[in-house]
Amino acid sequence: MWDVKDTLGLNLEWFSGGSETAGQLGAIVNAVAAIRAGLATHVLCFRTVWESTAQTAGRRASVICSGGGWVSPVDGAVRRGLGNQLGGPAGHPPFYEFGTTREQVAGLATTLRAHAALNPKAVLRDPMSVEDYLNARMISDPPCLFDCDSPVDGSTAVIVSAADTAPDLAVDPVRIEAMGSALHGRPYWDQYEQLASMAAHDASEVLWRNTTLTVKDVDIASYMTVFRF
Repeated sequence: MWDVKDTLGLNLEWFSGGSETAGQLGAIVNAVAAIRAGLATHVLCFRTVWESTAQTAGRRASVICSGGGWVSPVDGAVRRGLGNQLGGPAGHPPFYEFGTTREQVAGLATTLRAHAALNPKAVLRDPMSVEDYLNARMISDPPCLFDCDSPVDGSTAVIVSAADTAPDLAVDPVRIEAMGSALHGRPYWDQYEQLASMAAHDASEVLWRNTTLTVKDVDIASYMTVFRF
């Protein structure tokens, strides 16, 4: 965050660079809260990842280790949060069985690959069939090779602004109607009451409590935020 501030020559009235946010949309949640509190008018939310570069020398072990956590580039020691300290030695967290088949999971991987093919900058664009997925090398049954992410370098940025500051935009803005960021119970994956819903259950309950919209009014539902166009 400090590098971006210095590079752009920004004089900040408010900033947040903490990692303990409400999931992937945590920066958006924080930005909306800051604007609503009068601490900011426009907020630049960004994220940069450099897994590909980081793994050039040390490969996967340079970024993340088995059981969760990371390897320190300073002394080579393994660092883990409390949850991974408790669950790491036991391997992967336990999962409930709902009768999901590998053929059904293949639908997710093949759909994502088809979407990636539309992006000329995507890392993997070659067509992939259900048969390709099912015949791929097994990693830790049932996840196979195509269930793993591909280390990449990249950045994304979103500007969140107070609604009354952008009345003359060239395109209609995405207006945030309501948000939810609740996390109840113990914050460890293997101790959630419902592993199928995890923290999304608590966040969605708060989201719907903060709006008068109903499901019929929603065009797109995404994790913790309902968008209205």
